[in-house]
Parts: sequence; structure tokens; C-alpha cells
Amino acid sequence: LTVAYYWLKSNYEYWKKRGIPGPKPRFFVGNLGQSFIMKKSPSHIYTDIYEAYQNASMVGIFRACTPVLLLRDPELIKDVTIKLFRNFHDNDIDVDKKADPLIGRNPFFLKGEEWKMVRAQLTPGFTSGKMKWLYAHLEETSLQLVKFIENQRGTMNGDGYEAKELCSRFTLNNVASCAFGIEGKCFEEENSEFRQIAKKFLSPGTWATILFFCVTLFPSISKIVSIRLIPKDIERKLNNIVSQTLKYREKNDIVRNDFLHILAQLKKTCKDYEFTDVDVTAHAAGFFGDGYETSSIVMSFALFALAASPEAQSKLREEVVKNFAENNDKIPYEALQAMSYLDGVVNETLRIYPPLFSLQKICTSSHTFTQENEK
Repeated sequence: LTVAYYWLKSNYEYWKKRGIPGPKPRFFVGNLGQSFIMKKSPSHIYTDIYEAYQNASMVGIFRACTPVLLLRDPELIKDVTIKLFRNFHDNDIDVDKKADPLIGRNPFFLKGEEWKMVRAQLTPGFTSGKMKWLYAHLEETSLQLVKFIENQRGTMNGDGYEAKELCSRFTLNNVASCAFGIEGKCFEEENSEFRQIAKKFLSPGTWATILFFCVTLFPSISKIVSIRLIPKDIERKLNNIVSQTLKYREKNDIVRNDFLHILAQLKKTCKDYEFTDVDVTAHAAGFFGDGYETSSIVMSFALFALAASPEAQSKLREEVVKNFAENNDKIPYEALQAMSYLDGVVNETLRIYPPLFSLQKICTSSHTFTQENEK
């Protein structure tokens, strides 16, 4: 106990020895004590610390016993995410691929050379030409959204329709169409099968959530306890959807320009490593987080912000109507890319209401941050 005490005491002086300002940590829990007792979420704690050190470019904190550097200076953040990304490409989350193959094979959770290899294989699937393929499916879902809103007009009460619910239906229908090549039926059915799968996919359960939280605080636990975030029945259903869709397309010689087709082609041509059906499902399932939940959050907050600012709403509507009229009652991919005010609205929404509270990166190669012009 004495040795452990002095080790912790020395460990908690890590940032102090380096001249980095930060709140005093508590033994064992670091700066996340309120999160342990469910009084505050980590996002609220990080926000409080961020706002408490207005004059610091970086703040030294402790996630339990682990020293973590919280960056405040936009230039330092830009260094980590762009200029020095080669040193910070790994995300600080550990998932066992064997225990949870759909999450563990997602590029967001891969590390090192495996991440580089998978990224190199997937990047060609997101070129401008491929995005045009997917845009056609987004247009189709957009028309379904308009029809749904028109049908709901007669049933809406004075409070209108919940924006988040509306955006979730839209983005999930896009995921079903673009990533899995199926009809999500999110507008036709209140609880379609695909919607139920998505909800369970993003709701791992209390026990799994607690374990994941513990592993986040104490990464070494992941070497002892394997965590499964995706229930086995959901994994099985998604594997079946992908397998049956691919078999049907191959049997009937069907080519549909969507992300599933890109993955199917990659499975045939990939030579660097074995790209299996499970990999196809894992990358398609990644759209639940990338294209469903986060996108619906951004969309709903954008609608909220526009509702609160009639002037901005009017200006955006003018841009949309103008492009609509100039393109025969359509907005083609190129026209959408040129809509600068819409781009500004989305970027400002992301700035004010980011869908993720933090991005936690691991430094894989030695780097020294310097504090310049500290007040």
C-alpha cells in the first residue's frame, strides 16, 4: 500500500513537473470523481475544466490514473488533427475484435498498421465520383421525407413534429439504402425492423456501458475483460442482411451503386489482407454511428438554430429556392456543393453543437507541445 501511495502521488505530479496548469486530481479517480458517482458526465467535467482555464493553451488532467492533455488552442488542435496526424492517428479506445467483431473492425477503433491498411483500402470509396452515386439515393430518401411531412400535417397538434425524430427517420433510411442496400421503411412504419436493429445497435445495455466506461478510465482492464457492445442477435441479423443482399445481387447480376457495392468489390480485389463478409458488415454497420446518430443530431440542432434565427432561415431558404429554380426543380450534386450559405449553416451548427464532446487521441510517436504567449 505504501508503494502504491507514493507511486500515485508521484504520478499525479506529472503535469506539475512539466509546468502545465490543471486542476488538482484526487487519488484513484483523478479529475473524474464526479463521474464515478454519476453526478456529472465526463463531457460536463471536461467542459468545466476547459472553461476554467481561459488563458491556457493546454490543461493537464487525469483520467483516473492516466495523464491526459486537454488542448484549448485551436492551432494545437489543428496540429493534432491535420499537420501532425501521423503521430496521433490512433483513437484512445480499446475494443477486442474477437469479442466484438463489428465494432472492433471499424476503422475508428483500429490502430497502427492495421488502421493504415484499412484506411488505404476504404479511402477510394469516398471519392467525389462515388459520392455522386450515393447522392442519388439521398435524393430518393429526401422525397420520402417531404411526402412524410405532408402526410403528417393533418395529424400534427399545435406543437408540431419532433425534429430529432424526423431527422432520425431520414438519416436511418439513408443508412439502410446506401450502406445495406435495402428499404429501411422508416417513414412507412413506426418501428420497422431496421429501426429496431439500429436502436439496439446504439444501446449496448447497462452492464456493457459500465464496463466500457471502466475500460475508458483504466485501459489495462481491456487485457483482462473482453467487452461486447453489440448484442449477438443484432450482429447475426446484420450479417444475414449483408450476406443475403450480396447473394441476391450476385445471383441476379444486379449492380447498385451504393456503399455495399463498393465493399463487395473491395472484398474481391483486396490483396493486402483477408477482407471477409464480417468486414463488409462491420464497415456498413459503421454508418449507424457515422451516418445515422451523429448526422441526425447535427440536422436537428441545425433546424433548432434556424427556427431561433428567422433571418438566417430566410437567407438559407432563398439560396435553396434559387438553386431549385435554376436546376429544373432539382438540386444536383454539384449545385449542393456550391451552396455556400448552407455550408456555413452546417459548419456553425457543428461549432456550437458538436455531436461528440471530445476526440481522444493517443500519441504514437514522441512530440513536444510548447506553451506560447501564456498569460
